[in-house]
Amino acid sequence: MEAELDQLLASAKQAARALDGPLAPFVDDALRLSQNPDSQSQSGALRTKILDTIQTLGKIQQILTPPQVQFMDAIFSATNTQVLVCAAKYHLADILHTKGPLSTTDLAAEAGIDEAACGQIVRYLVEMGFFTHPAGAAAAGGPVVVDNNRTSQLLRTDHWTTWHNWVGLYACEHYDILPRLPAAIAAGERRTAAQIYYGTDEPIYQVMERLGTTAAFHRAIGAFSIAEAPGLLADYHWAEVADEVVTDIGAGAGDFVWHYLQAFPDARAAAFELPQTAELIRKRFEDADGATASRLVEVRSGDFFKDELPRSAAYFLKFVFHNWDDEHCIKLLKRIRESIILKPGVSRVVVGEHIILEGKLGSFARYADIRMLSRVKNRERTLEEYRVIAEKGGFTLHEVVSPRGCLTQVIDLRPA
Repeated sequence: MEAELDQLLASAKQAARALDGPLAPFVDDALRLSQNPDSQSQSGALRTKILDTIQTLGKIQQILTPPQVQFMDAIFSATNTQVLVCAAKYHLADILHTKGPLSTTDLAAEAGIDEAACGQIVRYLVEMGFFTHPAGAAAAGGPVVVDNNRTSQLLRTDHWTTWHNWVGLYACEHYDILPRLPAAIAAGERRTAAQIYYGTDEPIYQVMERLGTTAAFHRAIGAFSIAEAPGLLADYHWAEVADEVVTDIGAGAGDFVWHYLQAFPDARAAAFELPQTAELIRKRFEDADGATASRLVEVRSGDFFKDELPRSAAYFLKFVFHNWDDEHCIKLLKRIRESIILKPGVSRVVVGEHIILEGKLGSFARYADIRMLSRVKNRERTLEEYRVIAEKGGFTLHEVVSPRGCLTQVIDLRPA
């Protein structure tokens, strides 16, 4: 065992020196989130190697981490979230973007927080991968200097991804709900953790409407569409449906159709949503330029389990299935199968969801799985589970695409 560890350690140290040294600019190019993805520096082959490396190193870390360390990491993992909330609340990334790098003393003064606490928070965040200590920025024994890195940039309130909206919603409300999860999973308990927390039998989406938090929810979900649009639109085969009206079922506030029409000047789209949310889409496109608005050919409101769906050769569904059990997912697919216009090589349902994977790359899907359990008592699924649902709904699973910069996978379903 010692020989294997010696070899592993030597290789890992060599790789760390290279990736943090001469290869650092190439790493930044490969991992940066851009509104205009670079096909060369972010090629599919390179992304695959990076993801395989992450999976392998994550497995090694899990194997070698002592059990007491894993235990305490699990007990105190919520600390990560609250420290991140501190960074967001006091706009540390915004301050460093305009005035950084700064010493922790100056950062504390700019943010209006206790100097000693600022040092502790920054130290913790740097170990999490947020912020960095610039090389050569401080002499030995001098003040600790900090600046943004590619991860802390996502906390900026002016960052194009708008990921900061997730801190306000999921890093706060979600953690208020989670302590009710043990009660919610008891045998015979029908209420979700969210319903127990809010003291109601109403579904969570009705609760949000009543409390006036629906807009914040759509901003957070919209951040997903905004952040993932460049990769999704660059890496899926949209050219194959270029002549079709792509219909977004469960379109939310219309983020996908907005970005789709912006990216492809000749494209056409339609949207289907519940009445109140459909009004948000109509208002959004009323304020758009005429060339974009005219290509949204229809916004139809209704219940996709009951009302007539728009006829189309290509449908798009993102974050729909994880709200529903298998029976409802199959029912929806059967309804789409009845409505779809059949064109060989063209007709399809493009599904955006989190596929549960093992290892490090599956972590966000597992987080989402518990989030859905706590909010609606539903779940994320494995690829095989999606395959079964697709087949029972009248489709075959044609392909899975993992676009650059995306936490979701694209599941391409074709009519059986």
